[in-house]
Amino acid sequence: MLRAGIIGAGFIGKVHARSYPQVSGAQVVAVADPSRQRAARLAKAFGADVYTDPWQLLKRRDLDMVDICAPTPLHHQYAIGAMRAGKHVLCEKPIARTLAQAKRTVEVWQETGVQFMVAHDLRFCPDYRRLKAVVDRGDIGQPQMAYAARLSAFPNWSWQNWYANEQLSGGLLVDMAIHDFDFLLWLLGPAQTVFTRGVKAPNAHFHYAHATVRFQSGALALIEASWAHPKGYRFRQTLEVMGTRGVVNLDSDSANSLVTVTSGGQRIEESPLPEDDYVLEIRHFVDCLARHQSPEIPPEEAISALALALAARTSLLKGKPVAVPEAL
Repeated sequence: MLRAGIIGAGFIGKVHARSYPQVSGAQVVAVADPSRQRAARLAKAFGADVYTDPWQLLKRRDLDMVDICAPTPLHHQYAIGAMRAGKHVLCEKPIARTLAQAKRTVEVWQETGVQFMVAHDLRFCPDYRRLKAVVDRGDIGQPQMAYAARLSAFPNWSWQNWYANEQLSGGLLVDMAIHDFDFLLWLLGPAQTVFTRGVKAPNAHFHYAHATVRFQSGALALIEASWAHPKGYRFRQTLEVMGTRGVVNLDSDSANSLVTVTSGGQRIEESPLPEDDYVLEIRHFVDCLARHQSPEIPPEEAISALALALAARTSLLKGKPVAVPEAL
């Protein structure tokens, strides 16, 4: 049984924690958060030990893995600290706040030889995996265009409202749209250029943006991200990919969440089993540790997703298209 420690008892820490009872082969034995009350509340369900200093948690010799659910600017610090302490690391996306931090994290990972995966959960979402299978199989021909949207109210429940501080969070492009950036890179290959426009909220952070990405394959994608929707709006995610012989679409608001239409007029409606992607990603990581295998998401691909998100943010701030840098 692998012994896991969770760093961060906020929203995403709770999401990860509630997944562990559905993952055989791992148990949560320690939780760290600056708020003792939050850490204790999360730890209670597992009978886990409580820490207000994550560095004290990392000193434990009996931990096999660390699950990092802290705010974005702390990811690289805790990931590097855990690796140097000999722990395997599962880290919430993004891998880091800056490319320099991300590259240093990967360097330490390579030096230490532990397992490391960034938790880009769409890669494990049944709807998205099924869509990728449809595209990879050639059912819609060569992908030419894609449209992705991720729409929600502003997450004002964050610790000290850190999402609104774009220097900390990177804004909605680095925090939220990175889900779609990562998946589209996985689906369509390397990106070439990005052009982003957006709208600012009254308190000055960008709360809406759309990014147009040109891929090296020639495919074009429009990624829409919103924190501008009113409180109470039900979170929605959609993805449509059009190819030379058809189109495939998924929509979280649709009963038949995946629809494929070919140029010959064939229409296929599917509803993949509603398994929780967070459970699936943690289960995958734990299984990889047990089998001494590398996780499905190489850290270098997490850097590529961050590079695209940061390029999109640069384009937004400069008001012009920018080239997407190579990850490593």
